[in-house]
Amino acid sequence: MTLGDRIKECRLKAKLSQEKVAELVGVSRQAVTKWESGLSAPNTDNLFKLAEVLGTTVDFLITAENDTRSVAEQVYQMIKDEAAGKEAEIRHQRLLNFYAVLGVLAGYTVIFLTGKLLFTESGDYTVLGWLTNTDMRPGAYLFGWLLSSRMFHYATILSMFCGLAGFRRVAFTTLGAFTLGLPLGEYLGAIPALVPQGYHYGWAIWGLLFIGSIFLGIWLQRFPAAELHWHSKKLRRWCIAAGLYAAASIAFVLLNIPPAYY
Repeated sequence: MTLGDRIKECRLKAKLSQEKVAELVGVSRQAVTKWESGLSAPNTDNLFKLAEVLGTTVDFLITAENDTRSVAEQVYQMIKDEAAGKEAEIRHQRLLNFYAVLGVLAGYTVIFLTGKLLFTESGDYTVLGWLTNTDMRPGAYLFGWLLSSRMFHYATILSMFCGLAGFRRVAFTTLGAFTLGLPLGEYLGAIPALVPQGYHYGWAIWGLLFIGSIFLGIWLQRFPAAELHWHSKKLRRWCIAAGLYAAASIAFVLLNIPPAYY
């Protein structure tokens, strides 16, 4: 009889539902289901709580047939396995963080080089001179402002730091907002019907979108991994909220532009 079979047997004898056991132990019902089906096992803390809730002993739950080890030896082995599993998970998360930082850096590098190719004034530059030059062609206000104000650098550092700290979804939402805010701010920030001639409010559009993406990313960070699919109601609500925020930010900037004073 497996550990899962013993848990189920004791639960049925105690006349408790999976929901009730989960509530008393302090875990989800899905966790109890996985324990009973053998898909996972309770850690040592939950094992002792489980034995108490089910009115049995840890000895009965974990001692398999033909296992000559003492309860202490079995519990010690479980603790060792848990520690090894936690260390492996920490290493895995660090590796994912590293990949996130590389992905974010690659994204900003592509944006930077694309902007340079499209918007930099032509001239006889060295490679270093071309990379550091902030003289932009007409119609490329926002990209030039991001470089000259160093907001491009600050945004890149912020996204990379979020990825390194484990907030990978924040890292990629800020990258996405930067990418989306650049063309929107560039072409909506100087609409002739709303913006006085010679003025450009692309910086405000980009800034609101980027700042909002930080909070949207924090919200997305709280989603369980199981909710990150296109059929998830939570993810659909998040996408709707992100779209509404972007539209409201653009409308707010364009409708609150002061008239020009000559």
